[in-house]
Amino acid sequence: MNENTLTRLARWLLAAATLLLAALLTGHCAAIYLAGASDSSALRPIYSPQIVAQHLGDMAWALWVWLGCLALALISGAHRSVPSRPAPPPLEERVYLAARRAEPTPAMERERRLRRGLNWGLGALILACACPMILYLTDSAHFPTGDLEGAMGGMLLALGPWLALILLGLMAAAQLRCRSLSRELQAAAQAPRASGPAPGPDRPLARRDNAGLWRGLLLLCAAALIAAGVLNGGLHDVLVKAVNICTECIGLG
Repeated sequence: MNENTLTRLARWLLAAATLLLAALLTGHCAAIYLAGASDSSALRPIYSPQIVAQHLGDMAWALWVWLGCLALALISGAHRSVPSRPAPPPLEERVYLAARRAEPTPAMERERRLRRGLNWGLGALILACACPMILYLTDSAHFPTGDLEGAMGGMLLALGPWLALILLGLMAAAQLRCRSLSRELQAAAQAPRASGPAPGPDRPLARRDNAGLWRGLLLLCAAALIAAGVLNGGLHDVLVKAVNICTECIGLG
């Protein structure tokens, strides 16, 4: 096993051990909270030093594994920076430059139509998933007053599948778009050279800088979510929760 392979293995092991340790910490914190919240007969703190020490003892093995992986990473030199090679231009820029030097072919036009249809399909999927989420958020029956934790849990269970579907759609669209750009790049490389300055597709970074549009859409989504929270009574619940924290926990008032 050469030095590069050992360094790469040490980095992967340290990353896996870190994720394992984070998952165990999260699970034990949730277990402590659920056990303390279910015991309503006794007035005792949920997070006491004894309870925390007991749970930390149960996961001590994971901490030792993480320390071992950290020591292996330090010995193998995984913390040293690797000289980086210059990154190649983005795929969209390479397609743009290749298309400017080639005559448009049916294969190139087919890939462009495919990407336009992919964008429309992704937009339709997001809109279809957003409709039931908006209906749920604007229905005050799903947000009973005084039960903020239950309302949040129900909201996560109701909206989680739709959000997961949107995320899967975005990931699939990104993969399909990347493959379409690769096919167009190959088609442009095999196409005859352009006799004059070909128009080519719009420059994705110079001519289609949609950062302002995306910022505006995010602001509109934030405003819509705030309005939905006001309509379903969540504003009152959050205010009551804040008042209780100030008067019961901190001791103000």
